[in-house]
Amino acid sequence: MTFAGAIKAGFTNYVNFRGVASRPAFWYWRLFVFLVSLVSGVIDQVLAKRLGFDPNLFLPLEAIAALVFFLPDLSVTARRLRDVGRSGWLLLWQLIPVGLATAATLQIVQENAGIAPTTTPSFSPLAINLILAVLFSTSATSVFFLVLSLSKTKTRAQGNKYAPADGSGIDGASEQPPMAGW
Repeated sequence: MTFAGAIKAGFTNYVNFRGVASRPAFWYWRLFVFLVSLVSGVIDQVLAKRLGFDPNLFLPLEAIAALVFFLPDLSVTARRLRDVGRSGWLLLWQLIPVGLATAATLQIVQENAGIAPTTTPSFSPLAINLILAVLFSTSATSVFFLVLSLSKTKTRAQGNKYAPADGSGIDGASEQPPMAGW
């Protein structure tokens, strides 16, 4: 898989969660997303300075890039998980830190709802534990997915039920409809 081929496969199969994505296809796609994010971030910074906006809050190109790449990145990652013999549904584990962060934020807001703006906010042991849980779960899921994405491809003979039996389905090519049976 070449760099250009990975980009083409990523956009061609942007909602195709069937099939598999090889290691090179996945990492070339990730490199492409990183480079586009980097360029859009630099352009946003330059535009913000020229237009007189806060460079930390002016992110229109980065936001557009994030929206454009959301589904293709999700599908490439799901296909990469299938390539190593795991279900694409494992991606839902990434919602654990989001849920914990939401709970921590709600707890902190509830605890400090009636204080004056000049008062230092207080954090209960529950809020601190929720923040620590967010940090731990984010780190744990990041390491877990990094290990899976670095893993070698597993063939059907090695026990991968998602591997194509005849070699079709490599890098997202599949006869089956998208999103069916992640």
